[in-house]
Amino acid sequence: MPSTTRTVNVGLIGLGTVGGGVARVIARHHDEYLSAYGIDLRLKMASALEPERAAELGIAPEAFTTDWHDVVADPEIDIVIELIGGEHPATEIFESAIAAGKHVVSANKALLGRRIDYLGSLAAQAGVQIRCEAAAGGGIPIVNALEHALVANGMLTIAGILNGTTNYILSRMASEGLDFDDVLADAQRLGYAEADPTADVDGFDAASKVAILSSIAFHTRVTTD
Repeated sequence: MPSTTRTVNVGLIGLGTVGGGVARVIARHHDEYLSAYGIDLRLKMASALEPERAAELGIAPEAFTTDWHDVVADPEIDIVIELIGGEHPATEIFESAIAAGKHVVSANKALLGRRIDYLGSLAAQAGVQIRCEAAAGGGIPIVNALEHALVANGMLTIAGILNGTTNYILSRMASEGLDFDDVLADAQRLGYAEADPTADVDGFDAASKVAILSSIAFHTRVTTD
């Protein structure tokens, strides 16, 4: 364990599938973070529209709010995690958190793929960080690798499977000779695809991830558009 310990308070906005998972990880792995990094990581406040969701996750009533502004305004919160998706009010959450001097963590690939230049400039001016590991290749630390571990390498190409839903669909079509519509319906039933699969099957999800990774790897600004 590191010789010094510091407390880091987190504010979590969004308690859906991903947000709920984050809340559980923080609670279950507190001691591992403390041992590895000397950080006492605490979920100070969470925000969602349904109070019953907070109760389901074991979040105390005093640590829950239905108004995300409460999270951003809390002076004790060091990091705001935005996990509601979409452009609004996610953009306003970024702006408010950065203005308050808080770091922002997000999995919002659609927003970051379109507005990373703007949000990144705000963060740089405020002296805070935007971290988005879960926005592109969440199962592997590709963002951290590109930003830090491989920073001295010259990147020529980024290639890989960037959308798990279409990978699942195409793999089954190829191996089993199934029709697209049948496999898509199966993917939706299994929870791999959303009820509205447009972002995945029309390529918007992959485009957002390409924009984020290309911006980092090639030291430029590539947007989804």
